[in-house]
Amino acid sequence: MMLKFYSDVSASTDNHWSTSSEYSESGEMQSMVRVNTVDPGIPMGTIFSAVSSLWWPASPNEIFELLQNYQSRHRWDILAKGEVVEEVMRVITSPNPGNYISLLRINGANSGAARRLVLQESCANSIESYLVYTKVNTLEMKAVLSGANPDFVALLPSGFAITPNEVAAKEARGSHGTSTDETLLTVAIQKVVHWGRNLKNFKKPLTEAKRQIRAIIAGIKEATLK
Repeated sequence: MMLKFYSDVSASTDNHWSTSSEYSESGEMQSMVRVNTVDPGIPMGTIFSAVSSLWWPASPNEIFELLQNYQSRHRWDILAKGEVVEEVMRVITSPNPGNYISLLRINGANSGAARRLVLQESCANSIESYLVYTKVNTLEMKAVLSGANPDFVALLPSGFAITPNEVAAKEARGSHGTSTDETLLTVAIQKVVHWGRNLKNFKKPLTEAKRQIRAIIAGIKEATLK
């Protein structure tokens, strides 16, 4: 899933994306559109992606731990607001304790509300960290856990890239000042839309994506504000 995220939201020339000149740039966000007709590992149809980056005065570790902790998910994930989030299972992927895949269940506060499953993968090293997630189908996950081929489960991950502000750190060292923690946080969301190939129809998903990204960033800021 991490590799899907890398390839889906990167600026690689392998991505044959169309960019709407009218709606692709809104000052704080970039958006792109592509159409998938052949890859069974991602949903078929028109895929809308939106990305935003910002500097924030909190350490990369602090932000990574906030995002990784399922018990604090309600602080930034608008789908988990007021809901109870449980970790169903966890698979460690490396000796680094921050690197693992987890299956989360979001239970509606109302006993009659539908439960949602979220597959989440986190990865950290000395330079950067990533956390990606996507909603998954319950029946498909049961099949995979029973031995079915996961390559045919369509995943469309959203997520975060977290890197330190090395420029600010170098400037602080150069001026013999005190280095302060600052992070470059990139937020990316993806979704399938149903407006065909006409990019002029993407004003609605762009507005929704902007609202969602702003809500995510606001939640992270509130949780890490000193």
